[in-house]
Amino acid sequence: MAGGGPVAARGRSRAIQGLAVRLARALNRLASRTGKVFADRYHMHMLKTLREVVNAIRYVLENFRHHLREDGAPRGADPCSSAAWGKSRVGEAPPVSSPRTWLVQRAA
Repeated sequence: MAGGGPVAARGRSRAIQGLAVRLARALNRLASRTGKVFADRYHMHMLKTLREVVNAIRYVLENFRHHLREDGAPRGADPCSSAAWGKSRVGEAPPVSSPRTWLVQRAA
């Protein structure tokens, strides 16, 4: 998400928390149950350095390996991610938008 300062970050954090509450209530209603639906709480951390952005991108694209057997994990980025679109395919519109912030442009 783009910057906007601490006030905007708190607003986004509250919005995500509110969404989680609404989803949990709806899912509990559908399942005729009560209790927690999501194990973790949402928290926001604004990425401030190039190293943080690079590590976050690497985590998103390569974390799938933690859920596979070591001998069955494919090499490279997650085959179900949009990573292949980083090197634009000729004649096809990418399903992702281009980076808008300096940090992400440098990290990509």
